[in-house]
Amino acid sequence: MGPYAECLKQQGWSQTKYFPDVDEVEVEVPAGQSAAFDISRYTCYGQYPKKMRPPMNEREIGELWQWSMDESIPCLAREGYTVTGFPSKGAFVDGYFAERTYKLPASIVDAPSDVIDRCPQFPESLRD
Repeated sequence: MGPYAECLKQQGWSQTKYFPDVDEVEVEVPAGQSAAFDISRYTCYGQYPKKMRPPMNEREIGELWQWSMDESIPCLAREGYTVTGFPSKGAFVDGYFAERTYKLPASIVDAPSDVIDRCPQFPESLRD
């Protein structure tokens, strides 16, 4: 787990999921806790600054969707996880541009970190 993710866990955010292929984290923040999380995020960014990546363009977000369909979802299935409800390519791309966010297959099935290590969620071309 990366130092930023470890910092968040040490701050008490136990539902921190780390995606090593892109050095990203996903944190489940309970209702009413967003202000506390913002303080923790600020603290951890200060201790472990992260390189900010620019927003993806349409080709890149489409490539991420295709990788999810061709690589991530089949890998998760081999690990015993069934991904249901993954959006169509159009919905995935439109959702990204509407909200600048996306849900990775490993997040949908709540896969643990060791499974995420074995099933990269991003294609090599989109990794830093």
